[in-house]
Amino acid sequence: MEPFCQHEFGWRVALDFLLSGTGSSMYLAYRLMFLTDPIILLIGPFLVMLGLVVLFSELGKPTNFWRSIINYRTSWMARGAIFNSAFLLIWFMMLVAYALRFYVVLGLLGIIELPVAALVLIYPVMLLKDVRDITVWKSTSTAIVTLIYAIAGGLSADAMLVSLFQPEFLSRFLFASSVVELILFISLYLYINSLHRSKSKAVGASYRKMMSEKKMLSLVFAGALVPLAMDLASLAFVEFSLYLMIMGLAFSIAGVYAFRFLLLLAGYHEPLVSEKMIRKKPAL
Repeated sequence: MEPFCQHEFGWRVALDFLLSGTGSSMYLAYRLMFLTDPIILLIGPFLVMLGLVVLFSELGKPTNFWRSIINYRTSWMARGAIFNSAFLLIWFMMLVAYALRFYVVLGLLGIIELPVAALVLIYPVMLLKDVRDITVWKSTSTAIVTLIYAIAGGLSADAMLVSLFQPEFLSRFLFASSVVELILFISLYLYINSLHRSKSKAVGASYRKMMSEKKMLSLVFAGALVPLAMDLASLAFVEFSLYLMIMGLAFSIAGVYAFRFLLLLAGYHEPLVSEKMIRKKPAL
């Protein structure tokens, strides 16, 4: 038996992963820098909300959403819907507290929001690892690269927004983004090589599929290299360049989506029947 490709997860799941991962990492990175600009804090949760809308469309009928939540003990997609909903609910409560100037309540909600945002960030990784017989999705290296790419996308988006609303803090975001993008590029190179060296038939099929999608694979690597070059150039220039920031963000977001979509395209199941199971026992 040969490995066969999955067809359940497509572009909408990849888009949900992009929006929820980028939005949650934007919020986490910005808050962990101890910054609280309300305009910037609106963007990340708004992306998570769009991801939740995409998740609704993936579930089909709206009533399937409530049915899926009931299965939270066995389904990571259901847990993802719960995490996203909780994130948005706390975010809405923070907006109300900010409008009413309940700053103590706002601070407490902000502390609660951080671990929820982390759950939103990691749920796509856990969803893929929950698929039992797609080896490439279950690997630790896939989880690591997926998380690093999400963080890189969030930092690039934060840097773009900070350059417009809080330029005095831009250098710290550019430096953090440059470090993460360098780590990302090295991780991508090691990741592809690890797939090539794998002895698993399914992983080998996944590797060949990735290699056949040359344009998308090139975009995955460009999504790490181009933003890195743009961030380093912005750090080197005395005057800020909006063009470099926009180009870096565009390539970063495109790379995040391309990696997720390529990962879904390359999701090959292990053969249903292994060679060991059909091998005849020697006659006694």
